[in-house]
Amino acid sequence: AYITNINPDVKIQKLTISAGTAGADFSKEIKEEISEPCRLSAIKSQITETLKQFPNVKNVVISVDGETGALEP
Repeated sequence: AYITNINPDVKIQKLTISAGTAGADFSKEIKEEISEPCRLSAIKSQITETLKQFPNVKNVVISVDGETGALEP
């Protein structure tokens, strides 16, 4: 069984891959109901490790409504 820490209302607004870096932009719902830093870390890890499964992705940049660093504590 698989579980996720990501709110089911979250939308991927844009996904790009360029020069080994995946850029994933999510809707603001990704920040809802995150009160514990460990849950935030789990969400970031889940996104990063999922994208790094692709051989051409070495780095991942996560943004929310175009703002990078939006998931930092």
